[in-house]
Amino acid sequence: VQARTCFERAFEADPTSFSILRALAAAEHAAKRYARLAEVYEQAANALEDDPKARAATLVLRGRLLEARLDQPDRAIEAYQAALLHDDDATGAAEGLKRLLHAKARWRDLVAVLEREAGRAAVLDPDISDDGRRVVFQSQALNLGAETNGTSRQIYVADLDDDTVELISVN
Repeated sequence: VQARTCFERAFEADPTSFSILRALAAAEHAAKRYARLAEVYEQAANALEDDPKARAATLVLRGRLLEARLDQPDRAIEAYQAALLHDDDATGAAEGLKRLLHAKARWRDLVAVLEREAGRAAVLDPDISDDGRRVVFQSQALNLGAETNGTSRQIYVADLDDDTVELISVN
């Protein structure tokens, strides 16, 4: 308890210090004070406004905690979405977001995440299967693994259970 109090004071004095954050996080985790730990991560993320990658990484930690320990999937979704706003490549954010959106059957939101991953601002006429497992969409993205020239739209099917994207027609 005494060490945690010292870490709390140090964190209040310098919420951007990763050493202090790690020490406080370890103390709160050991004490199983997960709600407080989520608050610490939120405060740290807000203090890191000048470092988008560190801010995103902290938001991902918060999302994981909200998802796994506090059973708050909606708040975890918000944390993962915020992480991606600060860093498109935030490790674990897209995966957590896809997992939760799939589990909550939020198909349109899931399509938006897939669009982002496909490197396109818009996917035309996405069609979601009745079971929510597959999404058929059109894209010109070059990073979907298919050998395309990017000059015309191709049709793909994304299998959300297998986390795969397959080219099904070439225009």
